Amino acid sequence: MILSHFEASLAAMRFRQTLTRCTAGSVETVTRLLPEMPQAAYADGQLVNEQGHSIPFYGSGPLLKIKQDQASLKAKTHPVLMQRSAGQGLALHGGEVLGKRYSES
Repeated sequence: MILSHFEASLAAMRFRQTLTRCTAGSVETVTRLLPEMPQAAYADGQLVNEQGHSIPFYGSGPLLKIKQDQASLKAKTHPVLMQRSAGQGLALHGGEVLGKRYSES
């Protein structure tokens, strides 16, 4: 039997015109950071999560090879998607977290 249709729950994040998705099950939490926090996390490459653990911190712009302008760092708050899989986590800073979406294939 071949399945021609399935639904998967996805979390979506937009950075400028680029939309990225990951499985919603890997999303631990979505949080908003104050303006000074992403700059410190970019400098350290680490972000301290709510449990007090340091986790790797990445910007979606550099990962996607999109230049990040200084205006995007001057926002009032910054969305960060915390992901966890196989006991490892990371924090991903993006332009906008769109929440759960459903994908059909």
